[in-house]
Amino acid sequence: MKLYEQLVSEDIISPIRSQLDSRTWMLSVDEKGEPFILIPRDNACNSPWLLSGKGFDRQCPRWLDVYWTFYRFISKGCHSCFKVVFKPQNLAQAIKIHEIQNSMDLVSKCGMERRDYTRGEWNAFWYAPLDQGVDGGRQLFRKVRKVLTAEFGEKFIKMMIRAGAMILKHGCTEMEMGMGPSSKWDYEKGRGPVLEPILDKLLVIEELKLSQPAFVKRHIMANWIEWAYKIGDPTWSAYCEPSSFPAKPDTYHEDIPELIVVASEVKE
Repeated sequence: MKLYEQLVSEDIISPIRSQLDSRTWMLSVDEKGEPFILIPRDNACNSPWLLSGKGFDRQCPRWLDVYWTFYRFISKGCHSCFKVVFKPQNLAQAIKIHEIQNSMDLVSKCGMERRDYTRGEWNAFWYAPLDQGVDGGRQLFRKVRKVLTAEFGEKFIKMMIRAGAMILKHGCTEMEMGMGPSSKWDYEKGRGPVLEPILDKLLVIEELKLSQPAFVKRHIMANWIEWAYKIGDPTWSAYCEPSSFPAKPDTYHEDIPELIVVASEVKE
């Protein structure tokens, strides 16, 4: 490797140059004169997720939103991340899952699935402790399955597992899309060993000190109901007055002669 290739391999500015040029991220120095880059947190009110539990041991704003999105390497923490995924079938199930997550008091979240590259309109996650690896993930899967079976019935949960709507997952979908199956990931062969120690020290990400306040949770839940109405989820009407959303319009096509003929043919 000659000088240019070495410089490029260790260049931490080019991947985030647009963020710095737009002053979205700010290069500064601390009280000791050490340089750092300040990255603001996203607006928590725009989240599709309702959070449950305490003790979240991941740094997703750093590992996914920065290290993966801009530098295209999978952090050491993500290599240890296992999570149970369950896909609620509608708003009513999503609300029930959120209640269950609150009662279990495990690190988890449930909400609208806005990503256009994932299946389904709702998703729920339970996170295994990072230091327990796949064995901790499997133990968590058993625990979640037992609770959901008690709520929804064994037949339904077995059907969800067979359909791939309840799984134990390693890392994030975005990483598997970019790097292939997680069983093939190798931290030592990626850029992580070189870049991660540098970025850990250089990048300072603003943290939301509070858990989700009640007024934020109310806002997100209202968004859930609006989302359900938008996607044609029939369970939305159980959670609001009919007048809260546009009524069905009056229609004027029923008396068109050729449509009357078509209708009679359908009945036959």
